[in-house]
Amino acid sequence: VPDLRLAELDLAEGDLDEARRRIRRIRAVGRRLSSRYAEVQALVLAGRLADAEGKTVSARRLRRKAEAEARTIGMRFELHALLLDGLAAGPLRTDEEDALLRELLQGCRRLEHEFLLTRLRPGAAAVVLGRALGRDIETGFAATLLTELGPRAVSVLGDLAGDESTPARDRALELLSRIGGEEAGRVLSRLAAEDSAAGRRAGEEAADLQRRP
Repeated sequence: VPDLRLAELDLAEGDLDEARRRIRRIRAVGRRLSSRYAEVQALVLAGRLADAEGKTVSARRLRRKAEAEARTIGMRFELHALLLDGLAAGPLRTDEEDALLRELLQGCRRLEHEFLLTRLRPGAAAVVLGRALGRDIETGFAATLLTELGPRAVSVLGDLAGDESTPARDRALELLSRIGGEEAGRVLSRLAAEDSAAGRRAGEEAADLQRRP
């Protein structure tokens, strides 16, 4: 699609006026060629443009429209990228968020789209995977990918491990220990100061981490 990669570059560089012009041309080409692929790509870019402009409601509406079209024509990778963007942007109703988390993680696992989460969008993925772990959704897959994210997942896991309301505290502590490194060690040591079962578990994981060569 003409202008597609250039529009992505414009958005990355913050040239929103040029991105807007390119998106219009992409949509015009899509209409002229009756290309639903081009229409989805234009909607994706328009949603990112709206995000960049702080137009949260418009961005969400455009993402939902793109998601529906991508489902219809089988653009699974684009759909997963859209779901990731929408979940990272939040906030959503709990039931809606849970359904989208399942759709994203089950789809990425089935179609081997893990690289979208671990290599292309690691920042957004860490937030979304942490949310899945806390909600007990696809926890094995989420834990594997959080471990692969390594230091980029430490902040999210630290928040989970410090949240008394979530049953995922022990799993988050385990993953912090598995990831290791100085930052994870600092988080575990801080949590170990708590006078609680979770604090004692954090102390055990911190001690285990220190004993490693």
